[in-house]
Amino acid sequence: MYKRQIQKGTPTESTRVSKLTQETFATNATVRQQQEKLLVERKMPRGTRSMSDGTYSGWLYEVENEFLDTYKLFLWHDPTTSRYKVSLVSPRLEGTVDGHGCHLYHDGTLCLNDGIHGYKDMERAYARSVLWTRGASCFQRGLGFQLSKDSSAVSL
Repeated sequence: MYKRQIQKGTPTESTRVSKLTQETFATNATVRQQQEKLLVERKMPRGTRSMSDGTYSGWLYEVENEFLDTYKLFLWHDPTTSRYKVSLVSPRLEGTVDGHGCHLYHDGTLCLNDGIHGYKDMERAYARSVLWTRGASCFQRGLGFQLSKDSSAVSL
């Protein structure tokens, strides 16, 4: 990237108004992407990979829960809300389960918390998505949406 320098004063033919330098600088998106990569390396499942769904860049990963159900999930940053969101890639459940009861929006995005769509923190969005897989597996087995063995049906 280039950094632009502006000089004050009245421009003349011999006065440089701007100068492009070869210095690189980090944007907020670059810093966020570096932080995401560190989190992926340290805390997310082996095999997590960077991908794009055609609109957003994010992280594709698989979670196998205690029921031995495997979920493929896509975690992405929504720049319009500055929140991390997670979408279900497989199995395809949207339209086949009660979206409200299974905490799944019609477009396949997980409902991870009440009232606010997504989290500002990527790690928290990832952690809640792992819990969501348990709740979804319980829900599909007629047990309600449960986040832990000790809970009755609860909301996220």
